[in-house]
Amino acid sequence: MVRTCRGLGVFWAMALGFALLAGCQKENAAQTLRNAELTPFALTQTAYVQVLRAQKTATAGVLLTPSPTPTPSSPFPGTRVPTISLTPTPSLSPTVLAAVPATVTGNLYCREGPAPYYRAVALLAPGQRVQVVGHNPVYYAYRMVALPSGATCWAWVRWLDVLGPEEALPRVTPPPPPPGAFSLPRQHPTMSPFCPAFFSPALLVQVKNLTATPLRSMDVYIEVLDTGAVYHTYTPEGIPTCTKVRTQLQGYERATLAFRTPVDLTDRRVRLTLKACTQPHFQGACVSYAVVWTIEPPPRIPLPFPRP
Repeated sequence: MVRTCRGLGVFWAMALGFALLAGCQKENAAQTLRNAELTPFALTQTAYVQVLRAQKTATAGVLLTPSPTPTPSSPFPGTRVPTISLTPTPSLSPTVLAAVPATVTGNLYCREGPAPYYRAVALLAPGQRVQVVGHNPVYYAYRMVALPSGATCWAWVRWLDVLGPEEALPRVTPPPPPPGAFSLPRQHPTMSPFCPAFFSPALLVQVKNLTATPLRSMDVYIEVLDTGAVYHTYTPEGIPTCTKVRTQLQGYERATLAFRTPVDLTDRRVRLTLKACTQPHFQGACVSYAVVWTIEPPPRIPLPFPRP
């Protein structure tokens, strides 16, 4: 019994000692913490956090406005910076010549427009001096000239000796073609060995009506230059073709016309004088002009089988 009580006393003494030791360690830790808070580094961190919180609270309700862009100042104080204003440079237009002198080299008709289907208004003689005052790139074979009387007309450049540059001359718009005007497209006339309308060789010529007015009668003079023979074919009430005699050639229509010839004109150099009118029997508005051509042979039709 005495041993038991002695053992319990030792146990409680040890427990009390551990409790006192734990309390002393806790008090030492608190004292160490209080001493650490009082160091300069801890005080600096605390003050920095408080300043950040104060700035955040002060700027929470403030609306930030953009600051104006500073105007650059002169690099030298007290000096005035000059203002430079740029003026646009005027565009240079090409120089347009008023006229270029020219000399006529042959007997030449001067017409109302740059084509043979315009009416001739003057006849220019070789050696006559004129002034070239305009041109048109579409009708490149003609030039607008000014006569000594002051009138202007269009002359064929083949019989003009222009004494100066023509590129700077003004471009002139010609008048519209007169009623009855026609042209011969760039296709040489050919011979047809047999034409049902004439039952003889025929000269095929392609013609184009240049106006809206139909052509209702046409004829042609065929002059063989090496022999001097002249053949005249006409249809006073229509247009000659190889299939039939048409009553008219519609406006802006192109057709191949056939003119009867007693002989074959292949490889012959001929002068064709064509005349077309807007009414039958060569009445109404008529246009006539001549061209010189070498008649080509008819096109060959390839055979469907090889020759032996």
